[in-house]
Amino acid sequence: MKNDTRQRLIEEAIKLFAKYGVDSVSTRQISSKAKVNICSISYYFAGKEGLFEACVKHLIAESIESFYPLREQLKFISSNNSEDRNLWEDLLRKYLRQTISNILSANYRYRFQLFLREQVSESKYGSLYFKEVWWPLKEDFIKIIEMLSNDKAADIIEIKFLNTVGMINSLFFSKNFFPKDQAEKSISSEFLDKYINHIVKVIELA
Repeated sequence: MKNDTRQRLIEEAIKLFAKYGVDSVSTRQISSKAKVNICSISYYFAGKEGLFEACVKHLIAESIESFYPLREQLKFISSNNSEDRNLWEDLLRKYLRQTISNILSANYRYRFQLFLREQVSESKYGSLYFKEVWWPLKEDFIKIIEMLSNDKAADIIEIKFLNTVGMINSLFFSKNFFPKDQAEKSISSEFLDKYINHIVKVIELA
């Protein structure tokens, strides 16, 4: 029961912080949304700042955990110095699918809004997300792209990575900001398979 209360507070706080900003949200609003006693926030988190920090750590841990099996696979392939393109292409597809799955999840919009606010305000939490999630993920993609790209020049690899990020993020905006019928078409299983194939081809060319 205690863990349920703590988790509900984190989940509801994430939504409110993302939508309105930390300063504009009261502990009473959070406890009301979570349907728990307001004293629970002090009990579990020692106040709103502690709750916000718990929200950030929860989102970071969630992101890291989702890529853990793939990172282990990447380490294994790299440690064996494998140049098997089929292995690297399969791994790229898995990374793309997991990334797309994450950005299309129900919580991603809140995560995006929350960390965008923190990055704009140059808070330590925005920097923490980039340090713990974004940069390690970028390094993984760069490594895989480098193994598959015909042109190994550093600037070409960087361009291909940025192009990949743009193509992935377009799905997030399609889901959240396009008319419903267009959004549903752009996230169908068949469409995603074709989309991933397209990204892989773009990376392998040149």
